[in-house]
Amino acid sequence: QVLGSIYPRLFCGCISIANPRMMFLTYESEWTLLGIDVTSWLLMRFVTGSRDLPSAEEMLKQEEEAVLDVLNNPALRCLMDANYIEAIEDNWDELPGVPDSKHEWLDEAEMYHEATMDIRIAIRYIREAQYPVDFGSIDELSDIGCAYLGFDRMTRDHRSQLTEADAEHGKTYRDYSDGSDFVSVFTGTKAVPLKRKWLGVEAND
Repeated sequence: QVLGSIYPRLFCGCISIANPRMMFLTYESEWTLLGIDVTSWLLMRFVTGSRDLPSAEEMLKQEEEAVLDVLNNPALRCLMDANYIEAIEDNWDELPGVPDSKHEWLDEAEMYHEATMDIRIAIRYIREAQYPVDFGSIDELSDIGCAYLGFDRMTRDHRSQLTEADAEHGKTYRDYSDGSDFVSVFTGTKAVPLKRKWLGVEAND
């Protein structure tokens, strides 16, 4: 199963563990251009020999550690491990320090998981690639990392907050009113608002 930019049997989502000479320039996330740029840096390091390619055993170990890191969070593990969530549900009343509603707890965990998965994967690949932009760490994001997480949150809101009335009036998630909140982390340039609704935009606009 493909989860975001996590691909089975691929190291950092771009190098075949079974055949390291096979490499893929791809990245699935809310920040496709950033992901492709980071992947390009990582592949460049291996192709030019500036970084030695890990053995198949080491690549598998790193991929397993990345998954186990997520599974160490009980709430996130519930989203990935059917046996674990079944045990949680069967023993909920006996668990210490849990909230009254397990459904609210799981909903919050799912929201956190979806909101942070992309940035956690990106930071791992950024460090592997020695990408020249500091996103901070998984535990402590830099200002740039926080900005990208904020962009992701706003993008999700644009999609999730649309109503049937919006659809009837031809409004899409691209017809946002808070475009000035999208600011380049490199130049400070704000996003340019659309001159008309997205569905009515013409080539000359």
